[in-house]
Amino acid sequence: MKAIPSYWIPHLEEKLQKINRIAAEGVTDSFIFISDIHSENNTLLSPALAQYIKEKTGIDRVIIGGDLINGNKEKEKALAAMNAILDELAPLRPYVVRGNHDQNTDWGPITPENFFYDTLYRERVLGIAANVCEPGKFYGYLDVPEAKLRYFFLDTGSCYSEAFGSMDGNYDWVGGRTAPYQEQLVYLKAKASELPSDWGIIAVQHILLGGGLVDKHQITNIITGCLLDQLDEIAADPNAPTVVAAFCGHNHLDRMIVSPAGYPVISLTCDGGGSSSWDWDHNNRTRTPGTTEEQAFDVVQIDRASRTIYMTRIGVGRDRKCRF
Repeated sequence: MKAIPSYWIPHLEEKLQKINRIAAEGVTDSFIFISDIHSENNTLLSPALAQYIKEKTGIDRVIIGGDLINGNKEKEKALAAMNAILDELAPLRPYVVRGNHDQNTDWGPITPENFFYDTLYRERVLGIAANVCEPGKFYGYLDVPEAKLRYFFLDTGSCYSEAFGSMDGNYDWVGGRTAPYQEQLVYLKAKASELPSDWGIIAVQHILLGGGLVDKHQITNIITGCLLDQLDEIAADPNAPTVVAAFCGHNHLDRMIVSPAGYPVISLTCDGGGSSSWDWDHNNRTRTPGTTEEQAFDVVQIDRASRTIYMTRIGVGRDRKCRF
């Protein structure tokens, strides 16, 4: 893990004051959310910054919203990039959802039985919370009983497989081969139904919002709509747990919509640099190495009593707040 440059310290201390003030007012649960690292175009200081925040605040959970690497390269290069970023993230013991770039479209078939799952994903990522994850799958959940919250970590690969699947049921997509997305919807509904109504659920998945209009009814992408529809169904059931929020990355935008069912769908911009930080979002400033604008991630604090979610930005971008 890299050392934190001195120019970051004033920024971190200012943000820590706000994070600690919010915590003192009463917070149900908190986590650090980083997405779209795209490690080949990243100064890779966020792991050290996140560790600093953990030590200063006691916030222990780190969630990665997908796209650890750029993908679209030879298998050996993709594996090397994945190994390198997982080494960098390992001290944080993060919960990671798989992004579309993490499947690397040039690898050939990616199945839960191959080396990607066995060598990298299961042992290096899912193994951190082995009791949470479904055997042989890229999804699972985490319970936080003291907060009465269940986090669902959902797989992007399954979305692509269902949306662009083959007619023979193998659900091949470019180089990816995973469980059908419908399987996750059944899983989400079943696991949510186990919970008492005074619990809450939070869904994390790489792709939920596209780059179009900020309105759920105008999201035509079949990859995202079915999951949001399932969350809407849960949210509309008075006997079901509260849908607190859904978090995503992918579009490299700080965006937010409120579902008709009342919960927010929150998108985080990319942590990575290079072209990935400006091609998608012309309102976000270019990641500039050597400044506090070289990284971007959020410290998320959830207050269920006031039904408020606070997102304090570390790096480039603005702090945000919403209700659920």
